[in-house]
Amino acid sequence: MSQPLPFQAMLEAAPIQILKMSGFHDPSSDFPHRHEFYMLYWTVSGSGAHSIDFSPFEMRPGRLFFLHQNQVHQVAQYPEDGWMVLFNMMCFREFLKMNPKQEQNGLFDNFNNIPYVDLDDQLIITLNNIAALLVQELSTGINMDIAQNYLSILLLHAGQKYLAQNKFSISGLDTEIVRGLKVLIEANFRSKRTSSFYAAELGQSPRKLNELTFRTMGVSVQDIINQRLLAEIEAALVGSNISVKQLAYDLGFTDQPHLTTFFKKHRAETPVAFKNRYLPPHNYTTKVASS
Repeated sequence: MSQPLPFQAMLEAAPIQILKMSGFHDPSSDFPHRHEFYMLYWTVSGSGAHSIDFSPFEMRPGRLFFLHQNQVHQVAQYPEDGWMVLFNMMCFREFLKMNPKQEQNGLFDNFNNIPYVDLDDQLIITLNNIAALLVQELSTGINMDIAQNYLSILLLHAGQKYLAQNKFSISGLDTEIVRGLKVLIEANFRSKRTSSFYAAELGQSPRKLNELTFRTMGVSVQDIINQRLLAEIEAALVGSNISVKQLAYDLGFTDQPHLTTFFKKHRAETPVAFKNRYLPPHNYTTKVASS
């Protein structure tokens, strides 16, 4: 049986952790892995390379990334230095509770193909200062209220900068409709895969909803659903020992050939071929650690 991707846990039991990239290296990060936590990280000096959900990205000074829990990650090269802030699901939910309009929006969007933002010089200084304050707070006996607020400030700064850099022709009610669509798809994509379902849930006609997503995202509602489903298939193929047949059943396909046809249409290869490309070596020992 093939070996699944390792799930990396946080380094310690604390719900928020922060560390420098300087001198850090975890051998398990050399291979694709998934996280049991969220991570905000940015490069201070040097350059590096990594992939998120199998897409390659450059790590350069001032570039900040946000990584969702369960996303597939692999580090080809660490930069000389930078910050990594790890936090669990409860901390991210608390951030969204305080800032509900950030859910499925901009940098924190599960459907986002650009999971990073390039910081300006002043914001780099601001984030580095907040990171130093977070280090101090965590080292003196964690006060979760203070630590959570430092984390929220980091996330808000990053999120606002992202929206400023990525302008969309969307405002007012349209913003909430698109955000609501993404929240609904995230909750239902395994069983509901027609645009008409989501249009009805949002009180929109399928035509109007498609016009909105084309105008704001350049894709149809069906494209958004398909991409979320493909990401789930890819993560499951290399993140578990599940068979393609069982995966097809779990995701509501009629049978294994149905899933294979769907995947091959969008990825130009079979699920098995994709899985074989990303499996760790058979002699690789899974290490529970953080990247």
